[in-house]
Amino acid sequence: MKLIKLIEASTLLNLSTKAAKAQLFEWNVQCIDTGPGRGRGLRWNEDDILNEIESRMRPPLPPPNSQGHKKTRKNFRISGRKASDILSEMNSSGRGQ
Repeated sequence: MKLIKLIEASTLLNLSTKAAKAQLFEWNVQCIDTGPGRGRGLRWNEDDILNEIESRMRPPLPPPNSQGHKKTRKNFRISGRKASDILSEMNSSGRGQ
């Protein structure tokens, strides 16, 4: 676990320090406060930042199918043949007489 300062995080994110800090808080990346004083302050785990960047670059998952099972139109069959085929034969034979 490597802790980095805000300046290093801003170069990693290619943002200004103010924008990088806002972005890290928006992403809910945990920071560690080393207390007041010179050379102290907020630090972030570099792995957490990199994981967050990778998760943002992944393509989004497709939405779940909200329709559920689609109803299919069933073909009505008589003696193994489609009813529409039988009707069309009956109509065509009736016209010939």
